[in-house]
Order: sequence, then structure tokens, then C-alpha cells
Amino acid sequence: MESLIRAAAASLGDAVRTNRKVSEVRARRQLRDAGPRLVGARSFTVVSESEPIEADAVVLAGPASESADLIRPFEPEAARQLNGIATAPLAVVCLGYDDAAVRAERGPLNGFGFLVPRGEGPRILGALWESSIYSGRAPAGKALLRVMIGGATDRDAVDLDDPRLVDIVREDLRRTMGIRVTPEFIHVVRHGRGIPQYTIGHAARLARIEARLREHPGLILAGNSYRGVSINACIEDAPAVARQVAIHLRRMPALLDYAAAR
Repeated sequence: MESLIRAAAASLGDAVRTNRKVSEVRARRQLRDAGPRLVGARSFTVVSESEPIEADAVVLAGPASESADLIRPFEPEAARQLNGIATAPLAVVCLGYDDAAVRAERGPLNGFGFLVPRGEGPRILGALWESSIYSGRAPAGKALLRVMIGGATDRDAVDLDDPRLVDIVREDLRRTMGIRVTPEFIHVVRHGRGIPQYTIGHAARLARIEARLREHPGLILAGNSYRGVSINACIEDAPAVARQVAIHLRRMPALLDYAAAR
């Protein structure tokens, strides 16, 4: 995932600025027209750690709660709706093993991994056999497993300390995969705001958010809080987001001409 993003950023050169925390987005009304097509235009100022950036369009692609914080000063109702999109916390326990030792206990890790339905017994949500899925994820002769625990039905798991999380994960891997060997590498990552939850009423909430954002042409939401949680869903949504930006920018000269005529 990181390699994909770094490559995309590098291909854009100076057109993209990374590692700049945005603290505020300001919207300023430029004009309003009561006609059937031109409903308004706003320019935006994006306040970051470096210098403010003036923009005709802004795409907020972070988690819904962070986008809510950015737009709350000028759009409190949309911010309230965004904060209504729940997330499920998740902990990820990465375990590295000697590949020969794993093979001796359960055979080669040929596959993607597995998921655990609730009610089956193990507490973990599933395990990805990282070094089998992707090359270069572990040194030669080693095996890497990435185990997920927590989620909407086990929110307390993310608050367990590292030793307890590792004990639970190792016991569940023993039950599901027969792995008893001691891992040579352990790394725990916690995502307090993990996977977005499309609860009952999600579609109606999105409609209310979009209705409010029509008052701010050029302000667009993207990311996995809205129309699909996976990276595939975000990629599929990207052309539609780009079209929204392009349509808005094409309309900007007409809006500015209209403002000058007024």
C-alpha cells in the first residue's frame, strides 16, 4: 500500500505536497445567482503547517471524523452528519517466523490466509499470510503473518496491552493453524478509528451530507467512509471524484464572468 502511494506521489513531482498536516479549511462565498444553473461558487483556503493554499476545489479524502473537524466552522450540519459515520477499532498483530519451523508444524503457507466468522470460537478476525501473498514482505527463509483482532463486535480488544494481544493471537493460531513455534518477530499496530461501519441509515446520511455540500460547490468528499471500505472501492470511486472536480473547474470561468458582469 505504501509503495503504491509513494509511486503515485513521485510521478506527480512538485504538483503534490505530502506530509503537510491540514489544520483548517476556509470557505468564502464569491457570488450567488438565483438562476436555474448557477447556484453559487466558493473559493477555499487550505491552512497547513507550511503556507495557506488558495483553491477552487477541495477534495477531503481522510476519515469522515477528520473531514468533519475541517468543515465544522462553516458547515456544522454536514460535520454533525459526518461524525455519525461509526468506525470499528482494530488491532493488527504481525508475527514473523522461521519458515522451516512453520512448514514442519503445518506445511507450506500456500494461500491468502483465512477469516473467522463470529461464533466459531477464536477471538481473532482472521490472518493474512503476508509473505505468501506478496514478495519481499519477509527475509528469505522467513514467514510473516498479519493477524487482525477487534472490530465492531470486540471493541475492547484494541485496548489490551501487547503481551495479552500476542497471547490471544498465538493461542488462536495454534487452534486454527496448529502453529506452536515461538515467533522471532512481533509488531503490534492499533487503529482506534479502524474500519468504517455502514450502519442502517448510511445511505440516507450520505444523501443529507451531499445536500449540504451542494451549498459549497467544489467541496468534495472521497475515501472509504462513504461508498466502499476497500482500496478497490476507493479506486473505483476515483474517476467520479475527478469528474466532479473537472466539471466544477470548467464552470468557474462562467461563474467569474457572471460575477464581473454583476
